[in-house]
Amino acid sequence: MAGVPVGERGPRRRLSLRPCTDADVGWITAACADPDIERWTEVPTPYDVEDARVFVASGGGSLLVRAVVDADTDEGVGMVALHRIEDDGGHLDGALGYWVAPWARRQGVAVWATLAMAEVAVLEWGVTRVSLDIAVANEASTAVARRAGFVPGVTPAGLRVADGDTRSAAVRWVLAVG
Repeated sequence: MAGVPVGERGPRRRLSLRPCTDADVGWITAACADPDIERWTEVPTPYDVEDARVFVASGGGSLLVRAVVDADTDEGVGMVALHRIEDDGGHLDGALGYWVAPWARRQGVAVWATLAMAEVAVLEWGVTRVSLDIAVANEASTAVARRAGFVPGVTPAGLRVADGDTRSAAVRWVLAVG
C-alpha cells in the first residue's frame, strides 16, 4: 500500500506507512500540541518532547502504530494505530485510531491512513472488520469515517471517548474488510 492512493478518494500527495523512529520526535511533538489533537485523542496535555520519545519507544500501548509520511519527502503528516483486536460475535474486529497533523489536514490523509491500516490488519491479523470510535461532537472524524466507507455500527452501551478534559458519547463506525 506504500505510496498508493486509495481509489478516487486518494490523498493529494503520495503517502506511506512506516514505523516511528527517533527522528519523528520533533514533528510528533509539534503536531500533538495542536488543540484538536489534544481534544480528540488521549495524548498528554501539555505534550512535550519526552512524551513523544515515550510514544515512539512504546507505541502508546497499541498493537501496531505507524507514522503516516509523505512518500517522496518522508515528512510526517499523521499517525495511525491498530489499538486492539477483538472477537465480536463472529467478526474479528480491529479497533483503529488516527490523528493528522494540522499542516496536513483536508488533504485525504486520514481516509488514506485508516484504509491502509485496515489493509495491514487484514493481511497480518486476519481481521474481518475494522472500527473507529468517534465522539458524537467530532464532526471532522465523522466525515473521515463516511468518506472512507465506514457506517455506524452497533455501539456498545455507554461508549465514551476523549473530548478535551472530559469523555463524551461516541458512535462506533465499522467497515467490513474481510
